[in-house]
Amino acid sequence: MSRGSTKSGLGRAVTVLASLLLGTGPALGVAGGGTAWASPAAATRAAEPRPASAAAIKAALGIGNVPADLVFLVDVSQSMSQNGLYPDVQQQLPDFLDTLSTQEPQDYISVITFAGPGTAQVIYTGSPTADIGLPADANNVGTDFGQAFDLAISQLSNPHAGARVGGVVMLSDGELWAPDDKQYDGRQQFNAPGWATLKTKAHSLPIAVTGYAVPLTTSKTYINNQVKALRSVFSSVQTLPQGTTDLAGALSAAGQGVLNSEVTQAVSGDNHRGIQATWSGLPGPGDLPLDLTSPGHRDVTVTLTNTAGHVPLYVTGLHLKATGSPFTVSGLPATVTVHPGHPVRVPVRLSWARHSAGCRPWHVSGCSLAGSPQRISGRLILTGAVGSTWTPTLRSAFGDMDFAVGGLSGNTTGFAAMSASTGVLMYLLILLLILAVLAGLLLVRALLRGTLILSSVDERSGHLPLGPWPVQSDSTATLIDLPGQITVHGRMFGRGMKIKLELAGRPAGQTKLEPGGRTMLAGIDIVHTRERVHQPHPAYGRRY
Repeated sequence: MSRGSTKSGLGRAVTVLASLLLGTGPALGVAGGGTAWASPAAATRAAEPRPASAAAIKAALGIGNVPADLVFLVDVSQSMSQNGLYPDVQQQLPDFLDTLSTQEPQDYISVITFAGPGTAQVIYTGSPTADIGLPADANNVGTDFGQAFDLAISQLSNPHAGARVGGVVMLSDGELWAPDDKQYDGRQQFNAPGWATLKTKAHSLPIAVTGYAVPLTTSKTYINNQVKALRSVFSSVQTLPQGTTDLAGALSAAGQGVLNSEVTQAVSGDNHRGIQATWSGLPGPGDLPLDLTSPGHRDVTVTLTNTAGHVPLYVTGLHLKATGSPFTVSGLPATVTVHPGHPVRVPVRLSWARHSAGCRPWHVSGCSLAGSPQRISGRLILTGAVGSTWTPTLRSAFGDMDFAVGGLSGNTTGFAAMSASTGVLMYLLILLLILAVLAGLLLVRALLRGTLILSSVDERSGHLPLGPWPVQSDSTATLIDLPGQITVHGRMFGRGMKIKLELAGRPAGQTKLEPGGRTMLAGIDIVHTRERVHQPHPAYGRRY
């Protein structure tokens, strides 16, 4: 059912109704069939599809061919004639229904007149038509909303075949006043016992029903009373207060509200539905793992399925990452649109260079000695933002502010692979190499350098060039003309050298000497100079 608002009077109502039906006119702020909506950030979100038009959504849902059950409650109390309102109702309501018969012939309508207690009656049921048999005059006393609502609920309890939604449109200029009706008033207003029963009946109706108040009065007291009456019975209520100045426009707005209800009801099952991802092409239980011991690639398919029944979905910013494996991903599009019932297969290529993993020096449990391939586990994780081209239009054109899409589920999967391993033996060889390097460094540190100058008390002296060995021994006889032996050791840890001097007839002495230092052993003065000084000797002693 497609309705719209009017400019003024019947002609305007007909024009807007037609434009809404054809998808060419305004629909609560959004072009029904034309200009595509673009967000202010469209330039930075170029991958997101443009929102669908209101006409496209109605066509996809088949709303134009789905009947709605409408009940019109017409107040025929005396005040309607006294205030000059009833003649407008006699003209505008039949004219509106005549237009409806052309544009929405599948709708089913009921017209109920009411005034005081016992006056509510159904004067017409059937397809939309101007010939509804309104009374010639409004001359009854009282305004018994309760009996009129009870009759309306009875009409909606057996919806016309295929009807999804219903509407109760109340045209009145007064407030509840039925002092003789103890069920719905009796001077208790909405505290009378009948209103709780009406609410229970309305909530049990098989279709969603909205109450529309079209007050034919400017009195806030009366308008509030009418709205309270509707809210005491129906969960969804809308107020269209321009009935006194533009009744045709108010009726068209009520029609637009019914259309909105039809759309909302049609997509309600798709609320918070998202996209389901499934994977194929990866090794499963019993299959050979991926071989990452040498460069290669694997073609994987990600199937995206829309879990909604009507609403198309898309996912943008698709990104695939792997944990546990160094894959390069290619073939993944930035945006994918998925329609209900039409899964989309996305082929993805995973490429890799030779991958090493497994043994570590601090964790060798289960590792092989020579470094055979190791079994590893990894996961693929697909991320992206799910949206719908319908969401902005459902909210702005049809007032469905609660509609939202779901997320991306099933977006992660595990796999097994074989990765190269360096093995324990390789780490042992590396450790030995490190130890050898350290030993070499210590050996270099212990090498002797410079010259020792030995002097006796009788001023005999000699020079002992040192190095490049870590240990050196020489005869003192060739140095200071005294029989004996001097042995010098370079120090790996610490600075300088260790000197041992053994002279015939004297106690042996041993001490440490810093580079460039001076000491005395066994009565011999020993001085170290950093320069290497050669002095000819008959013999150079033994060095090792």
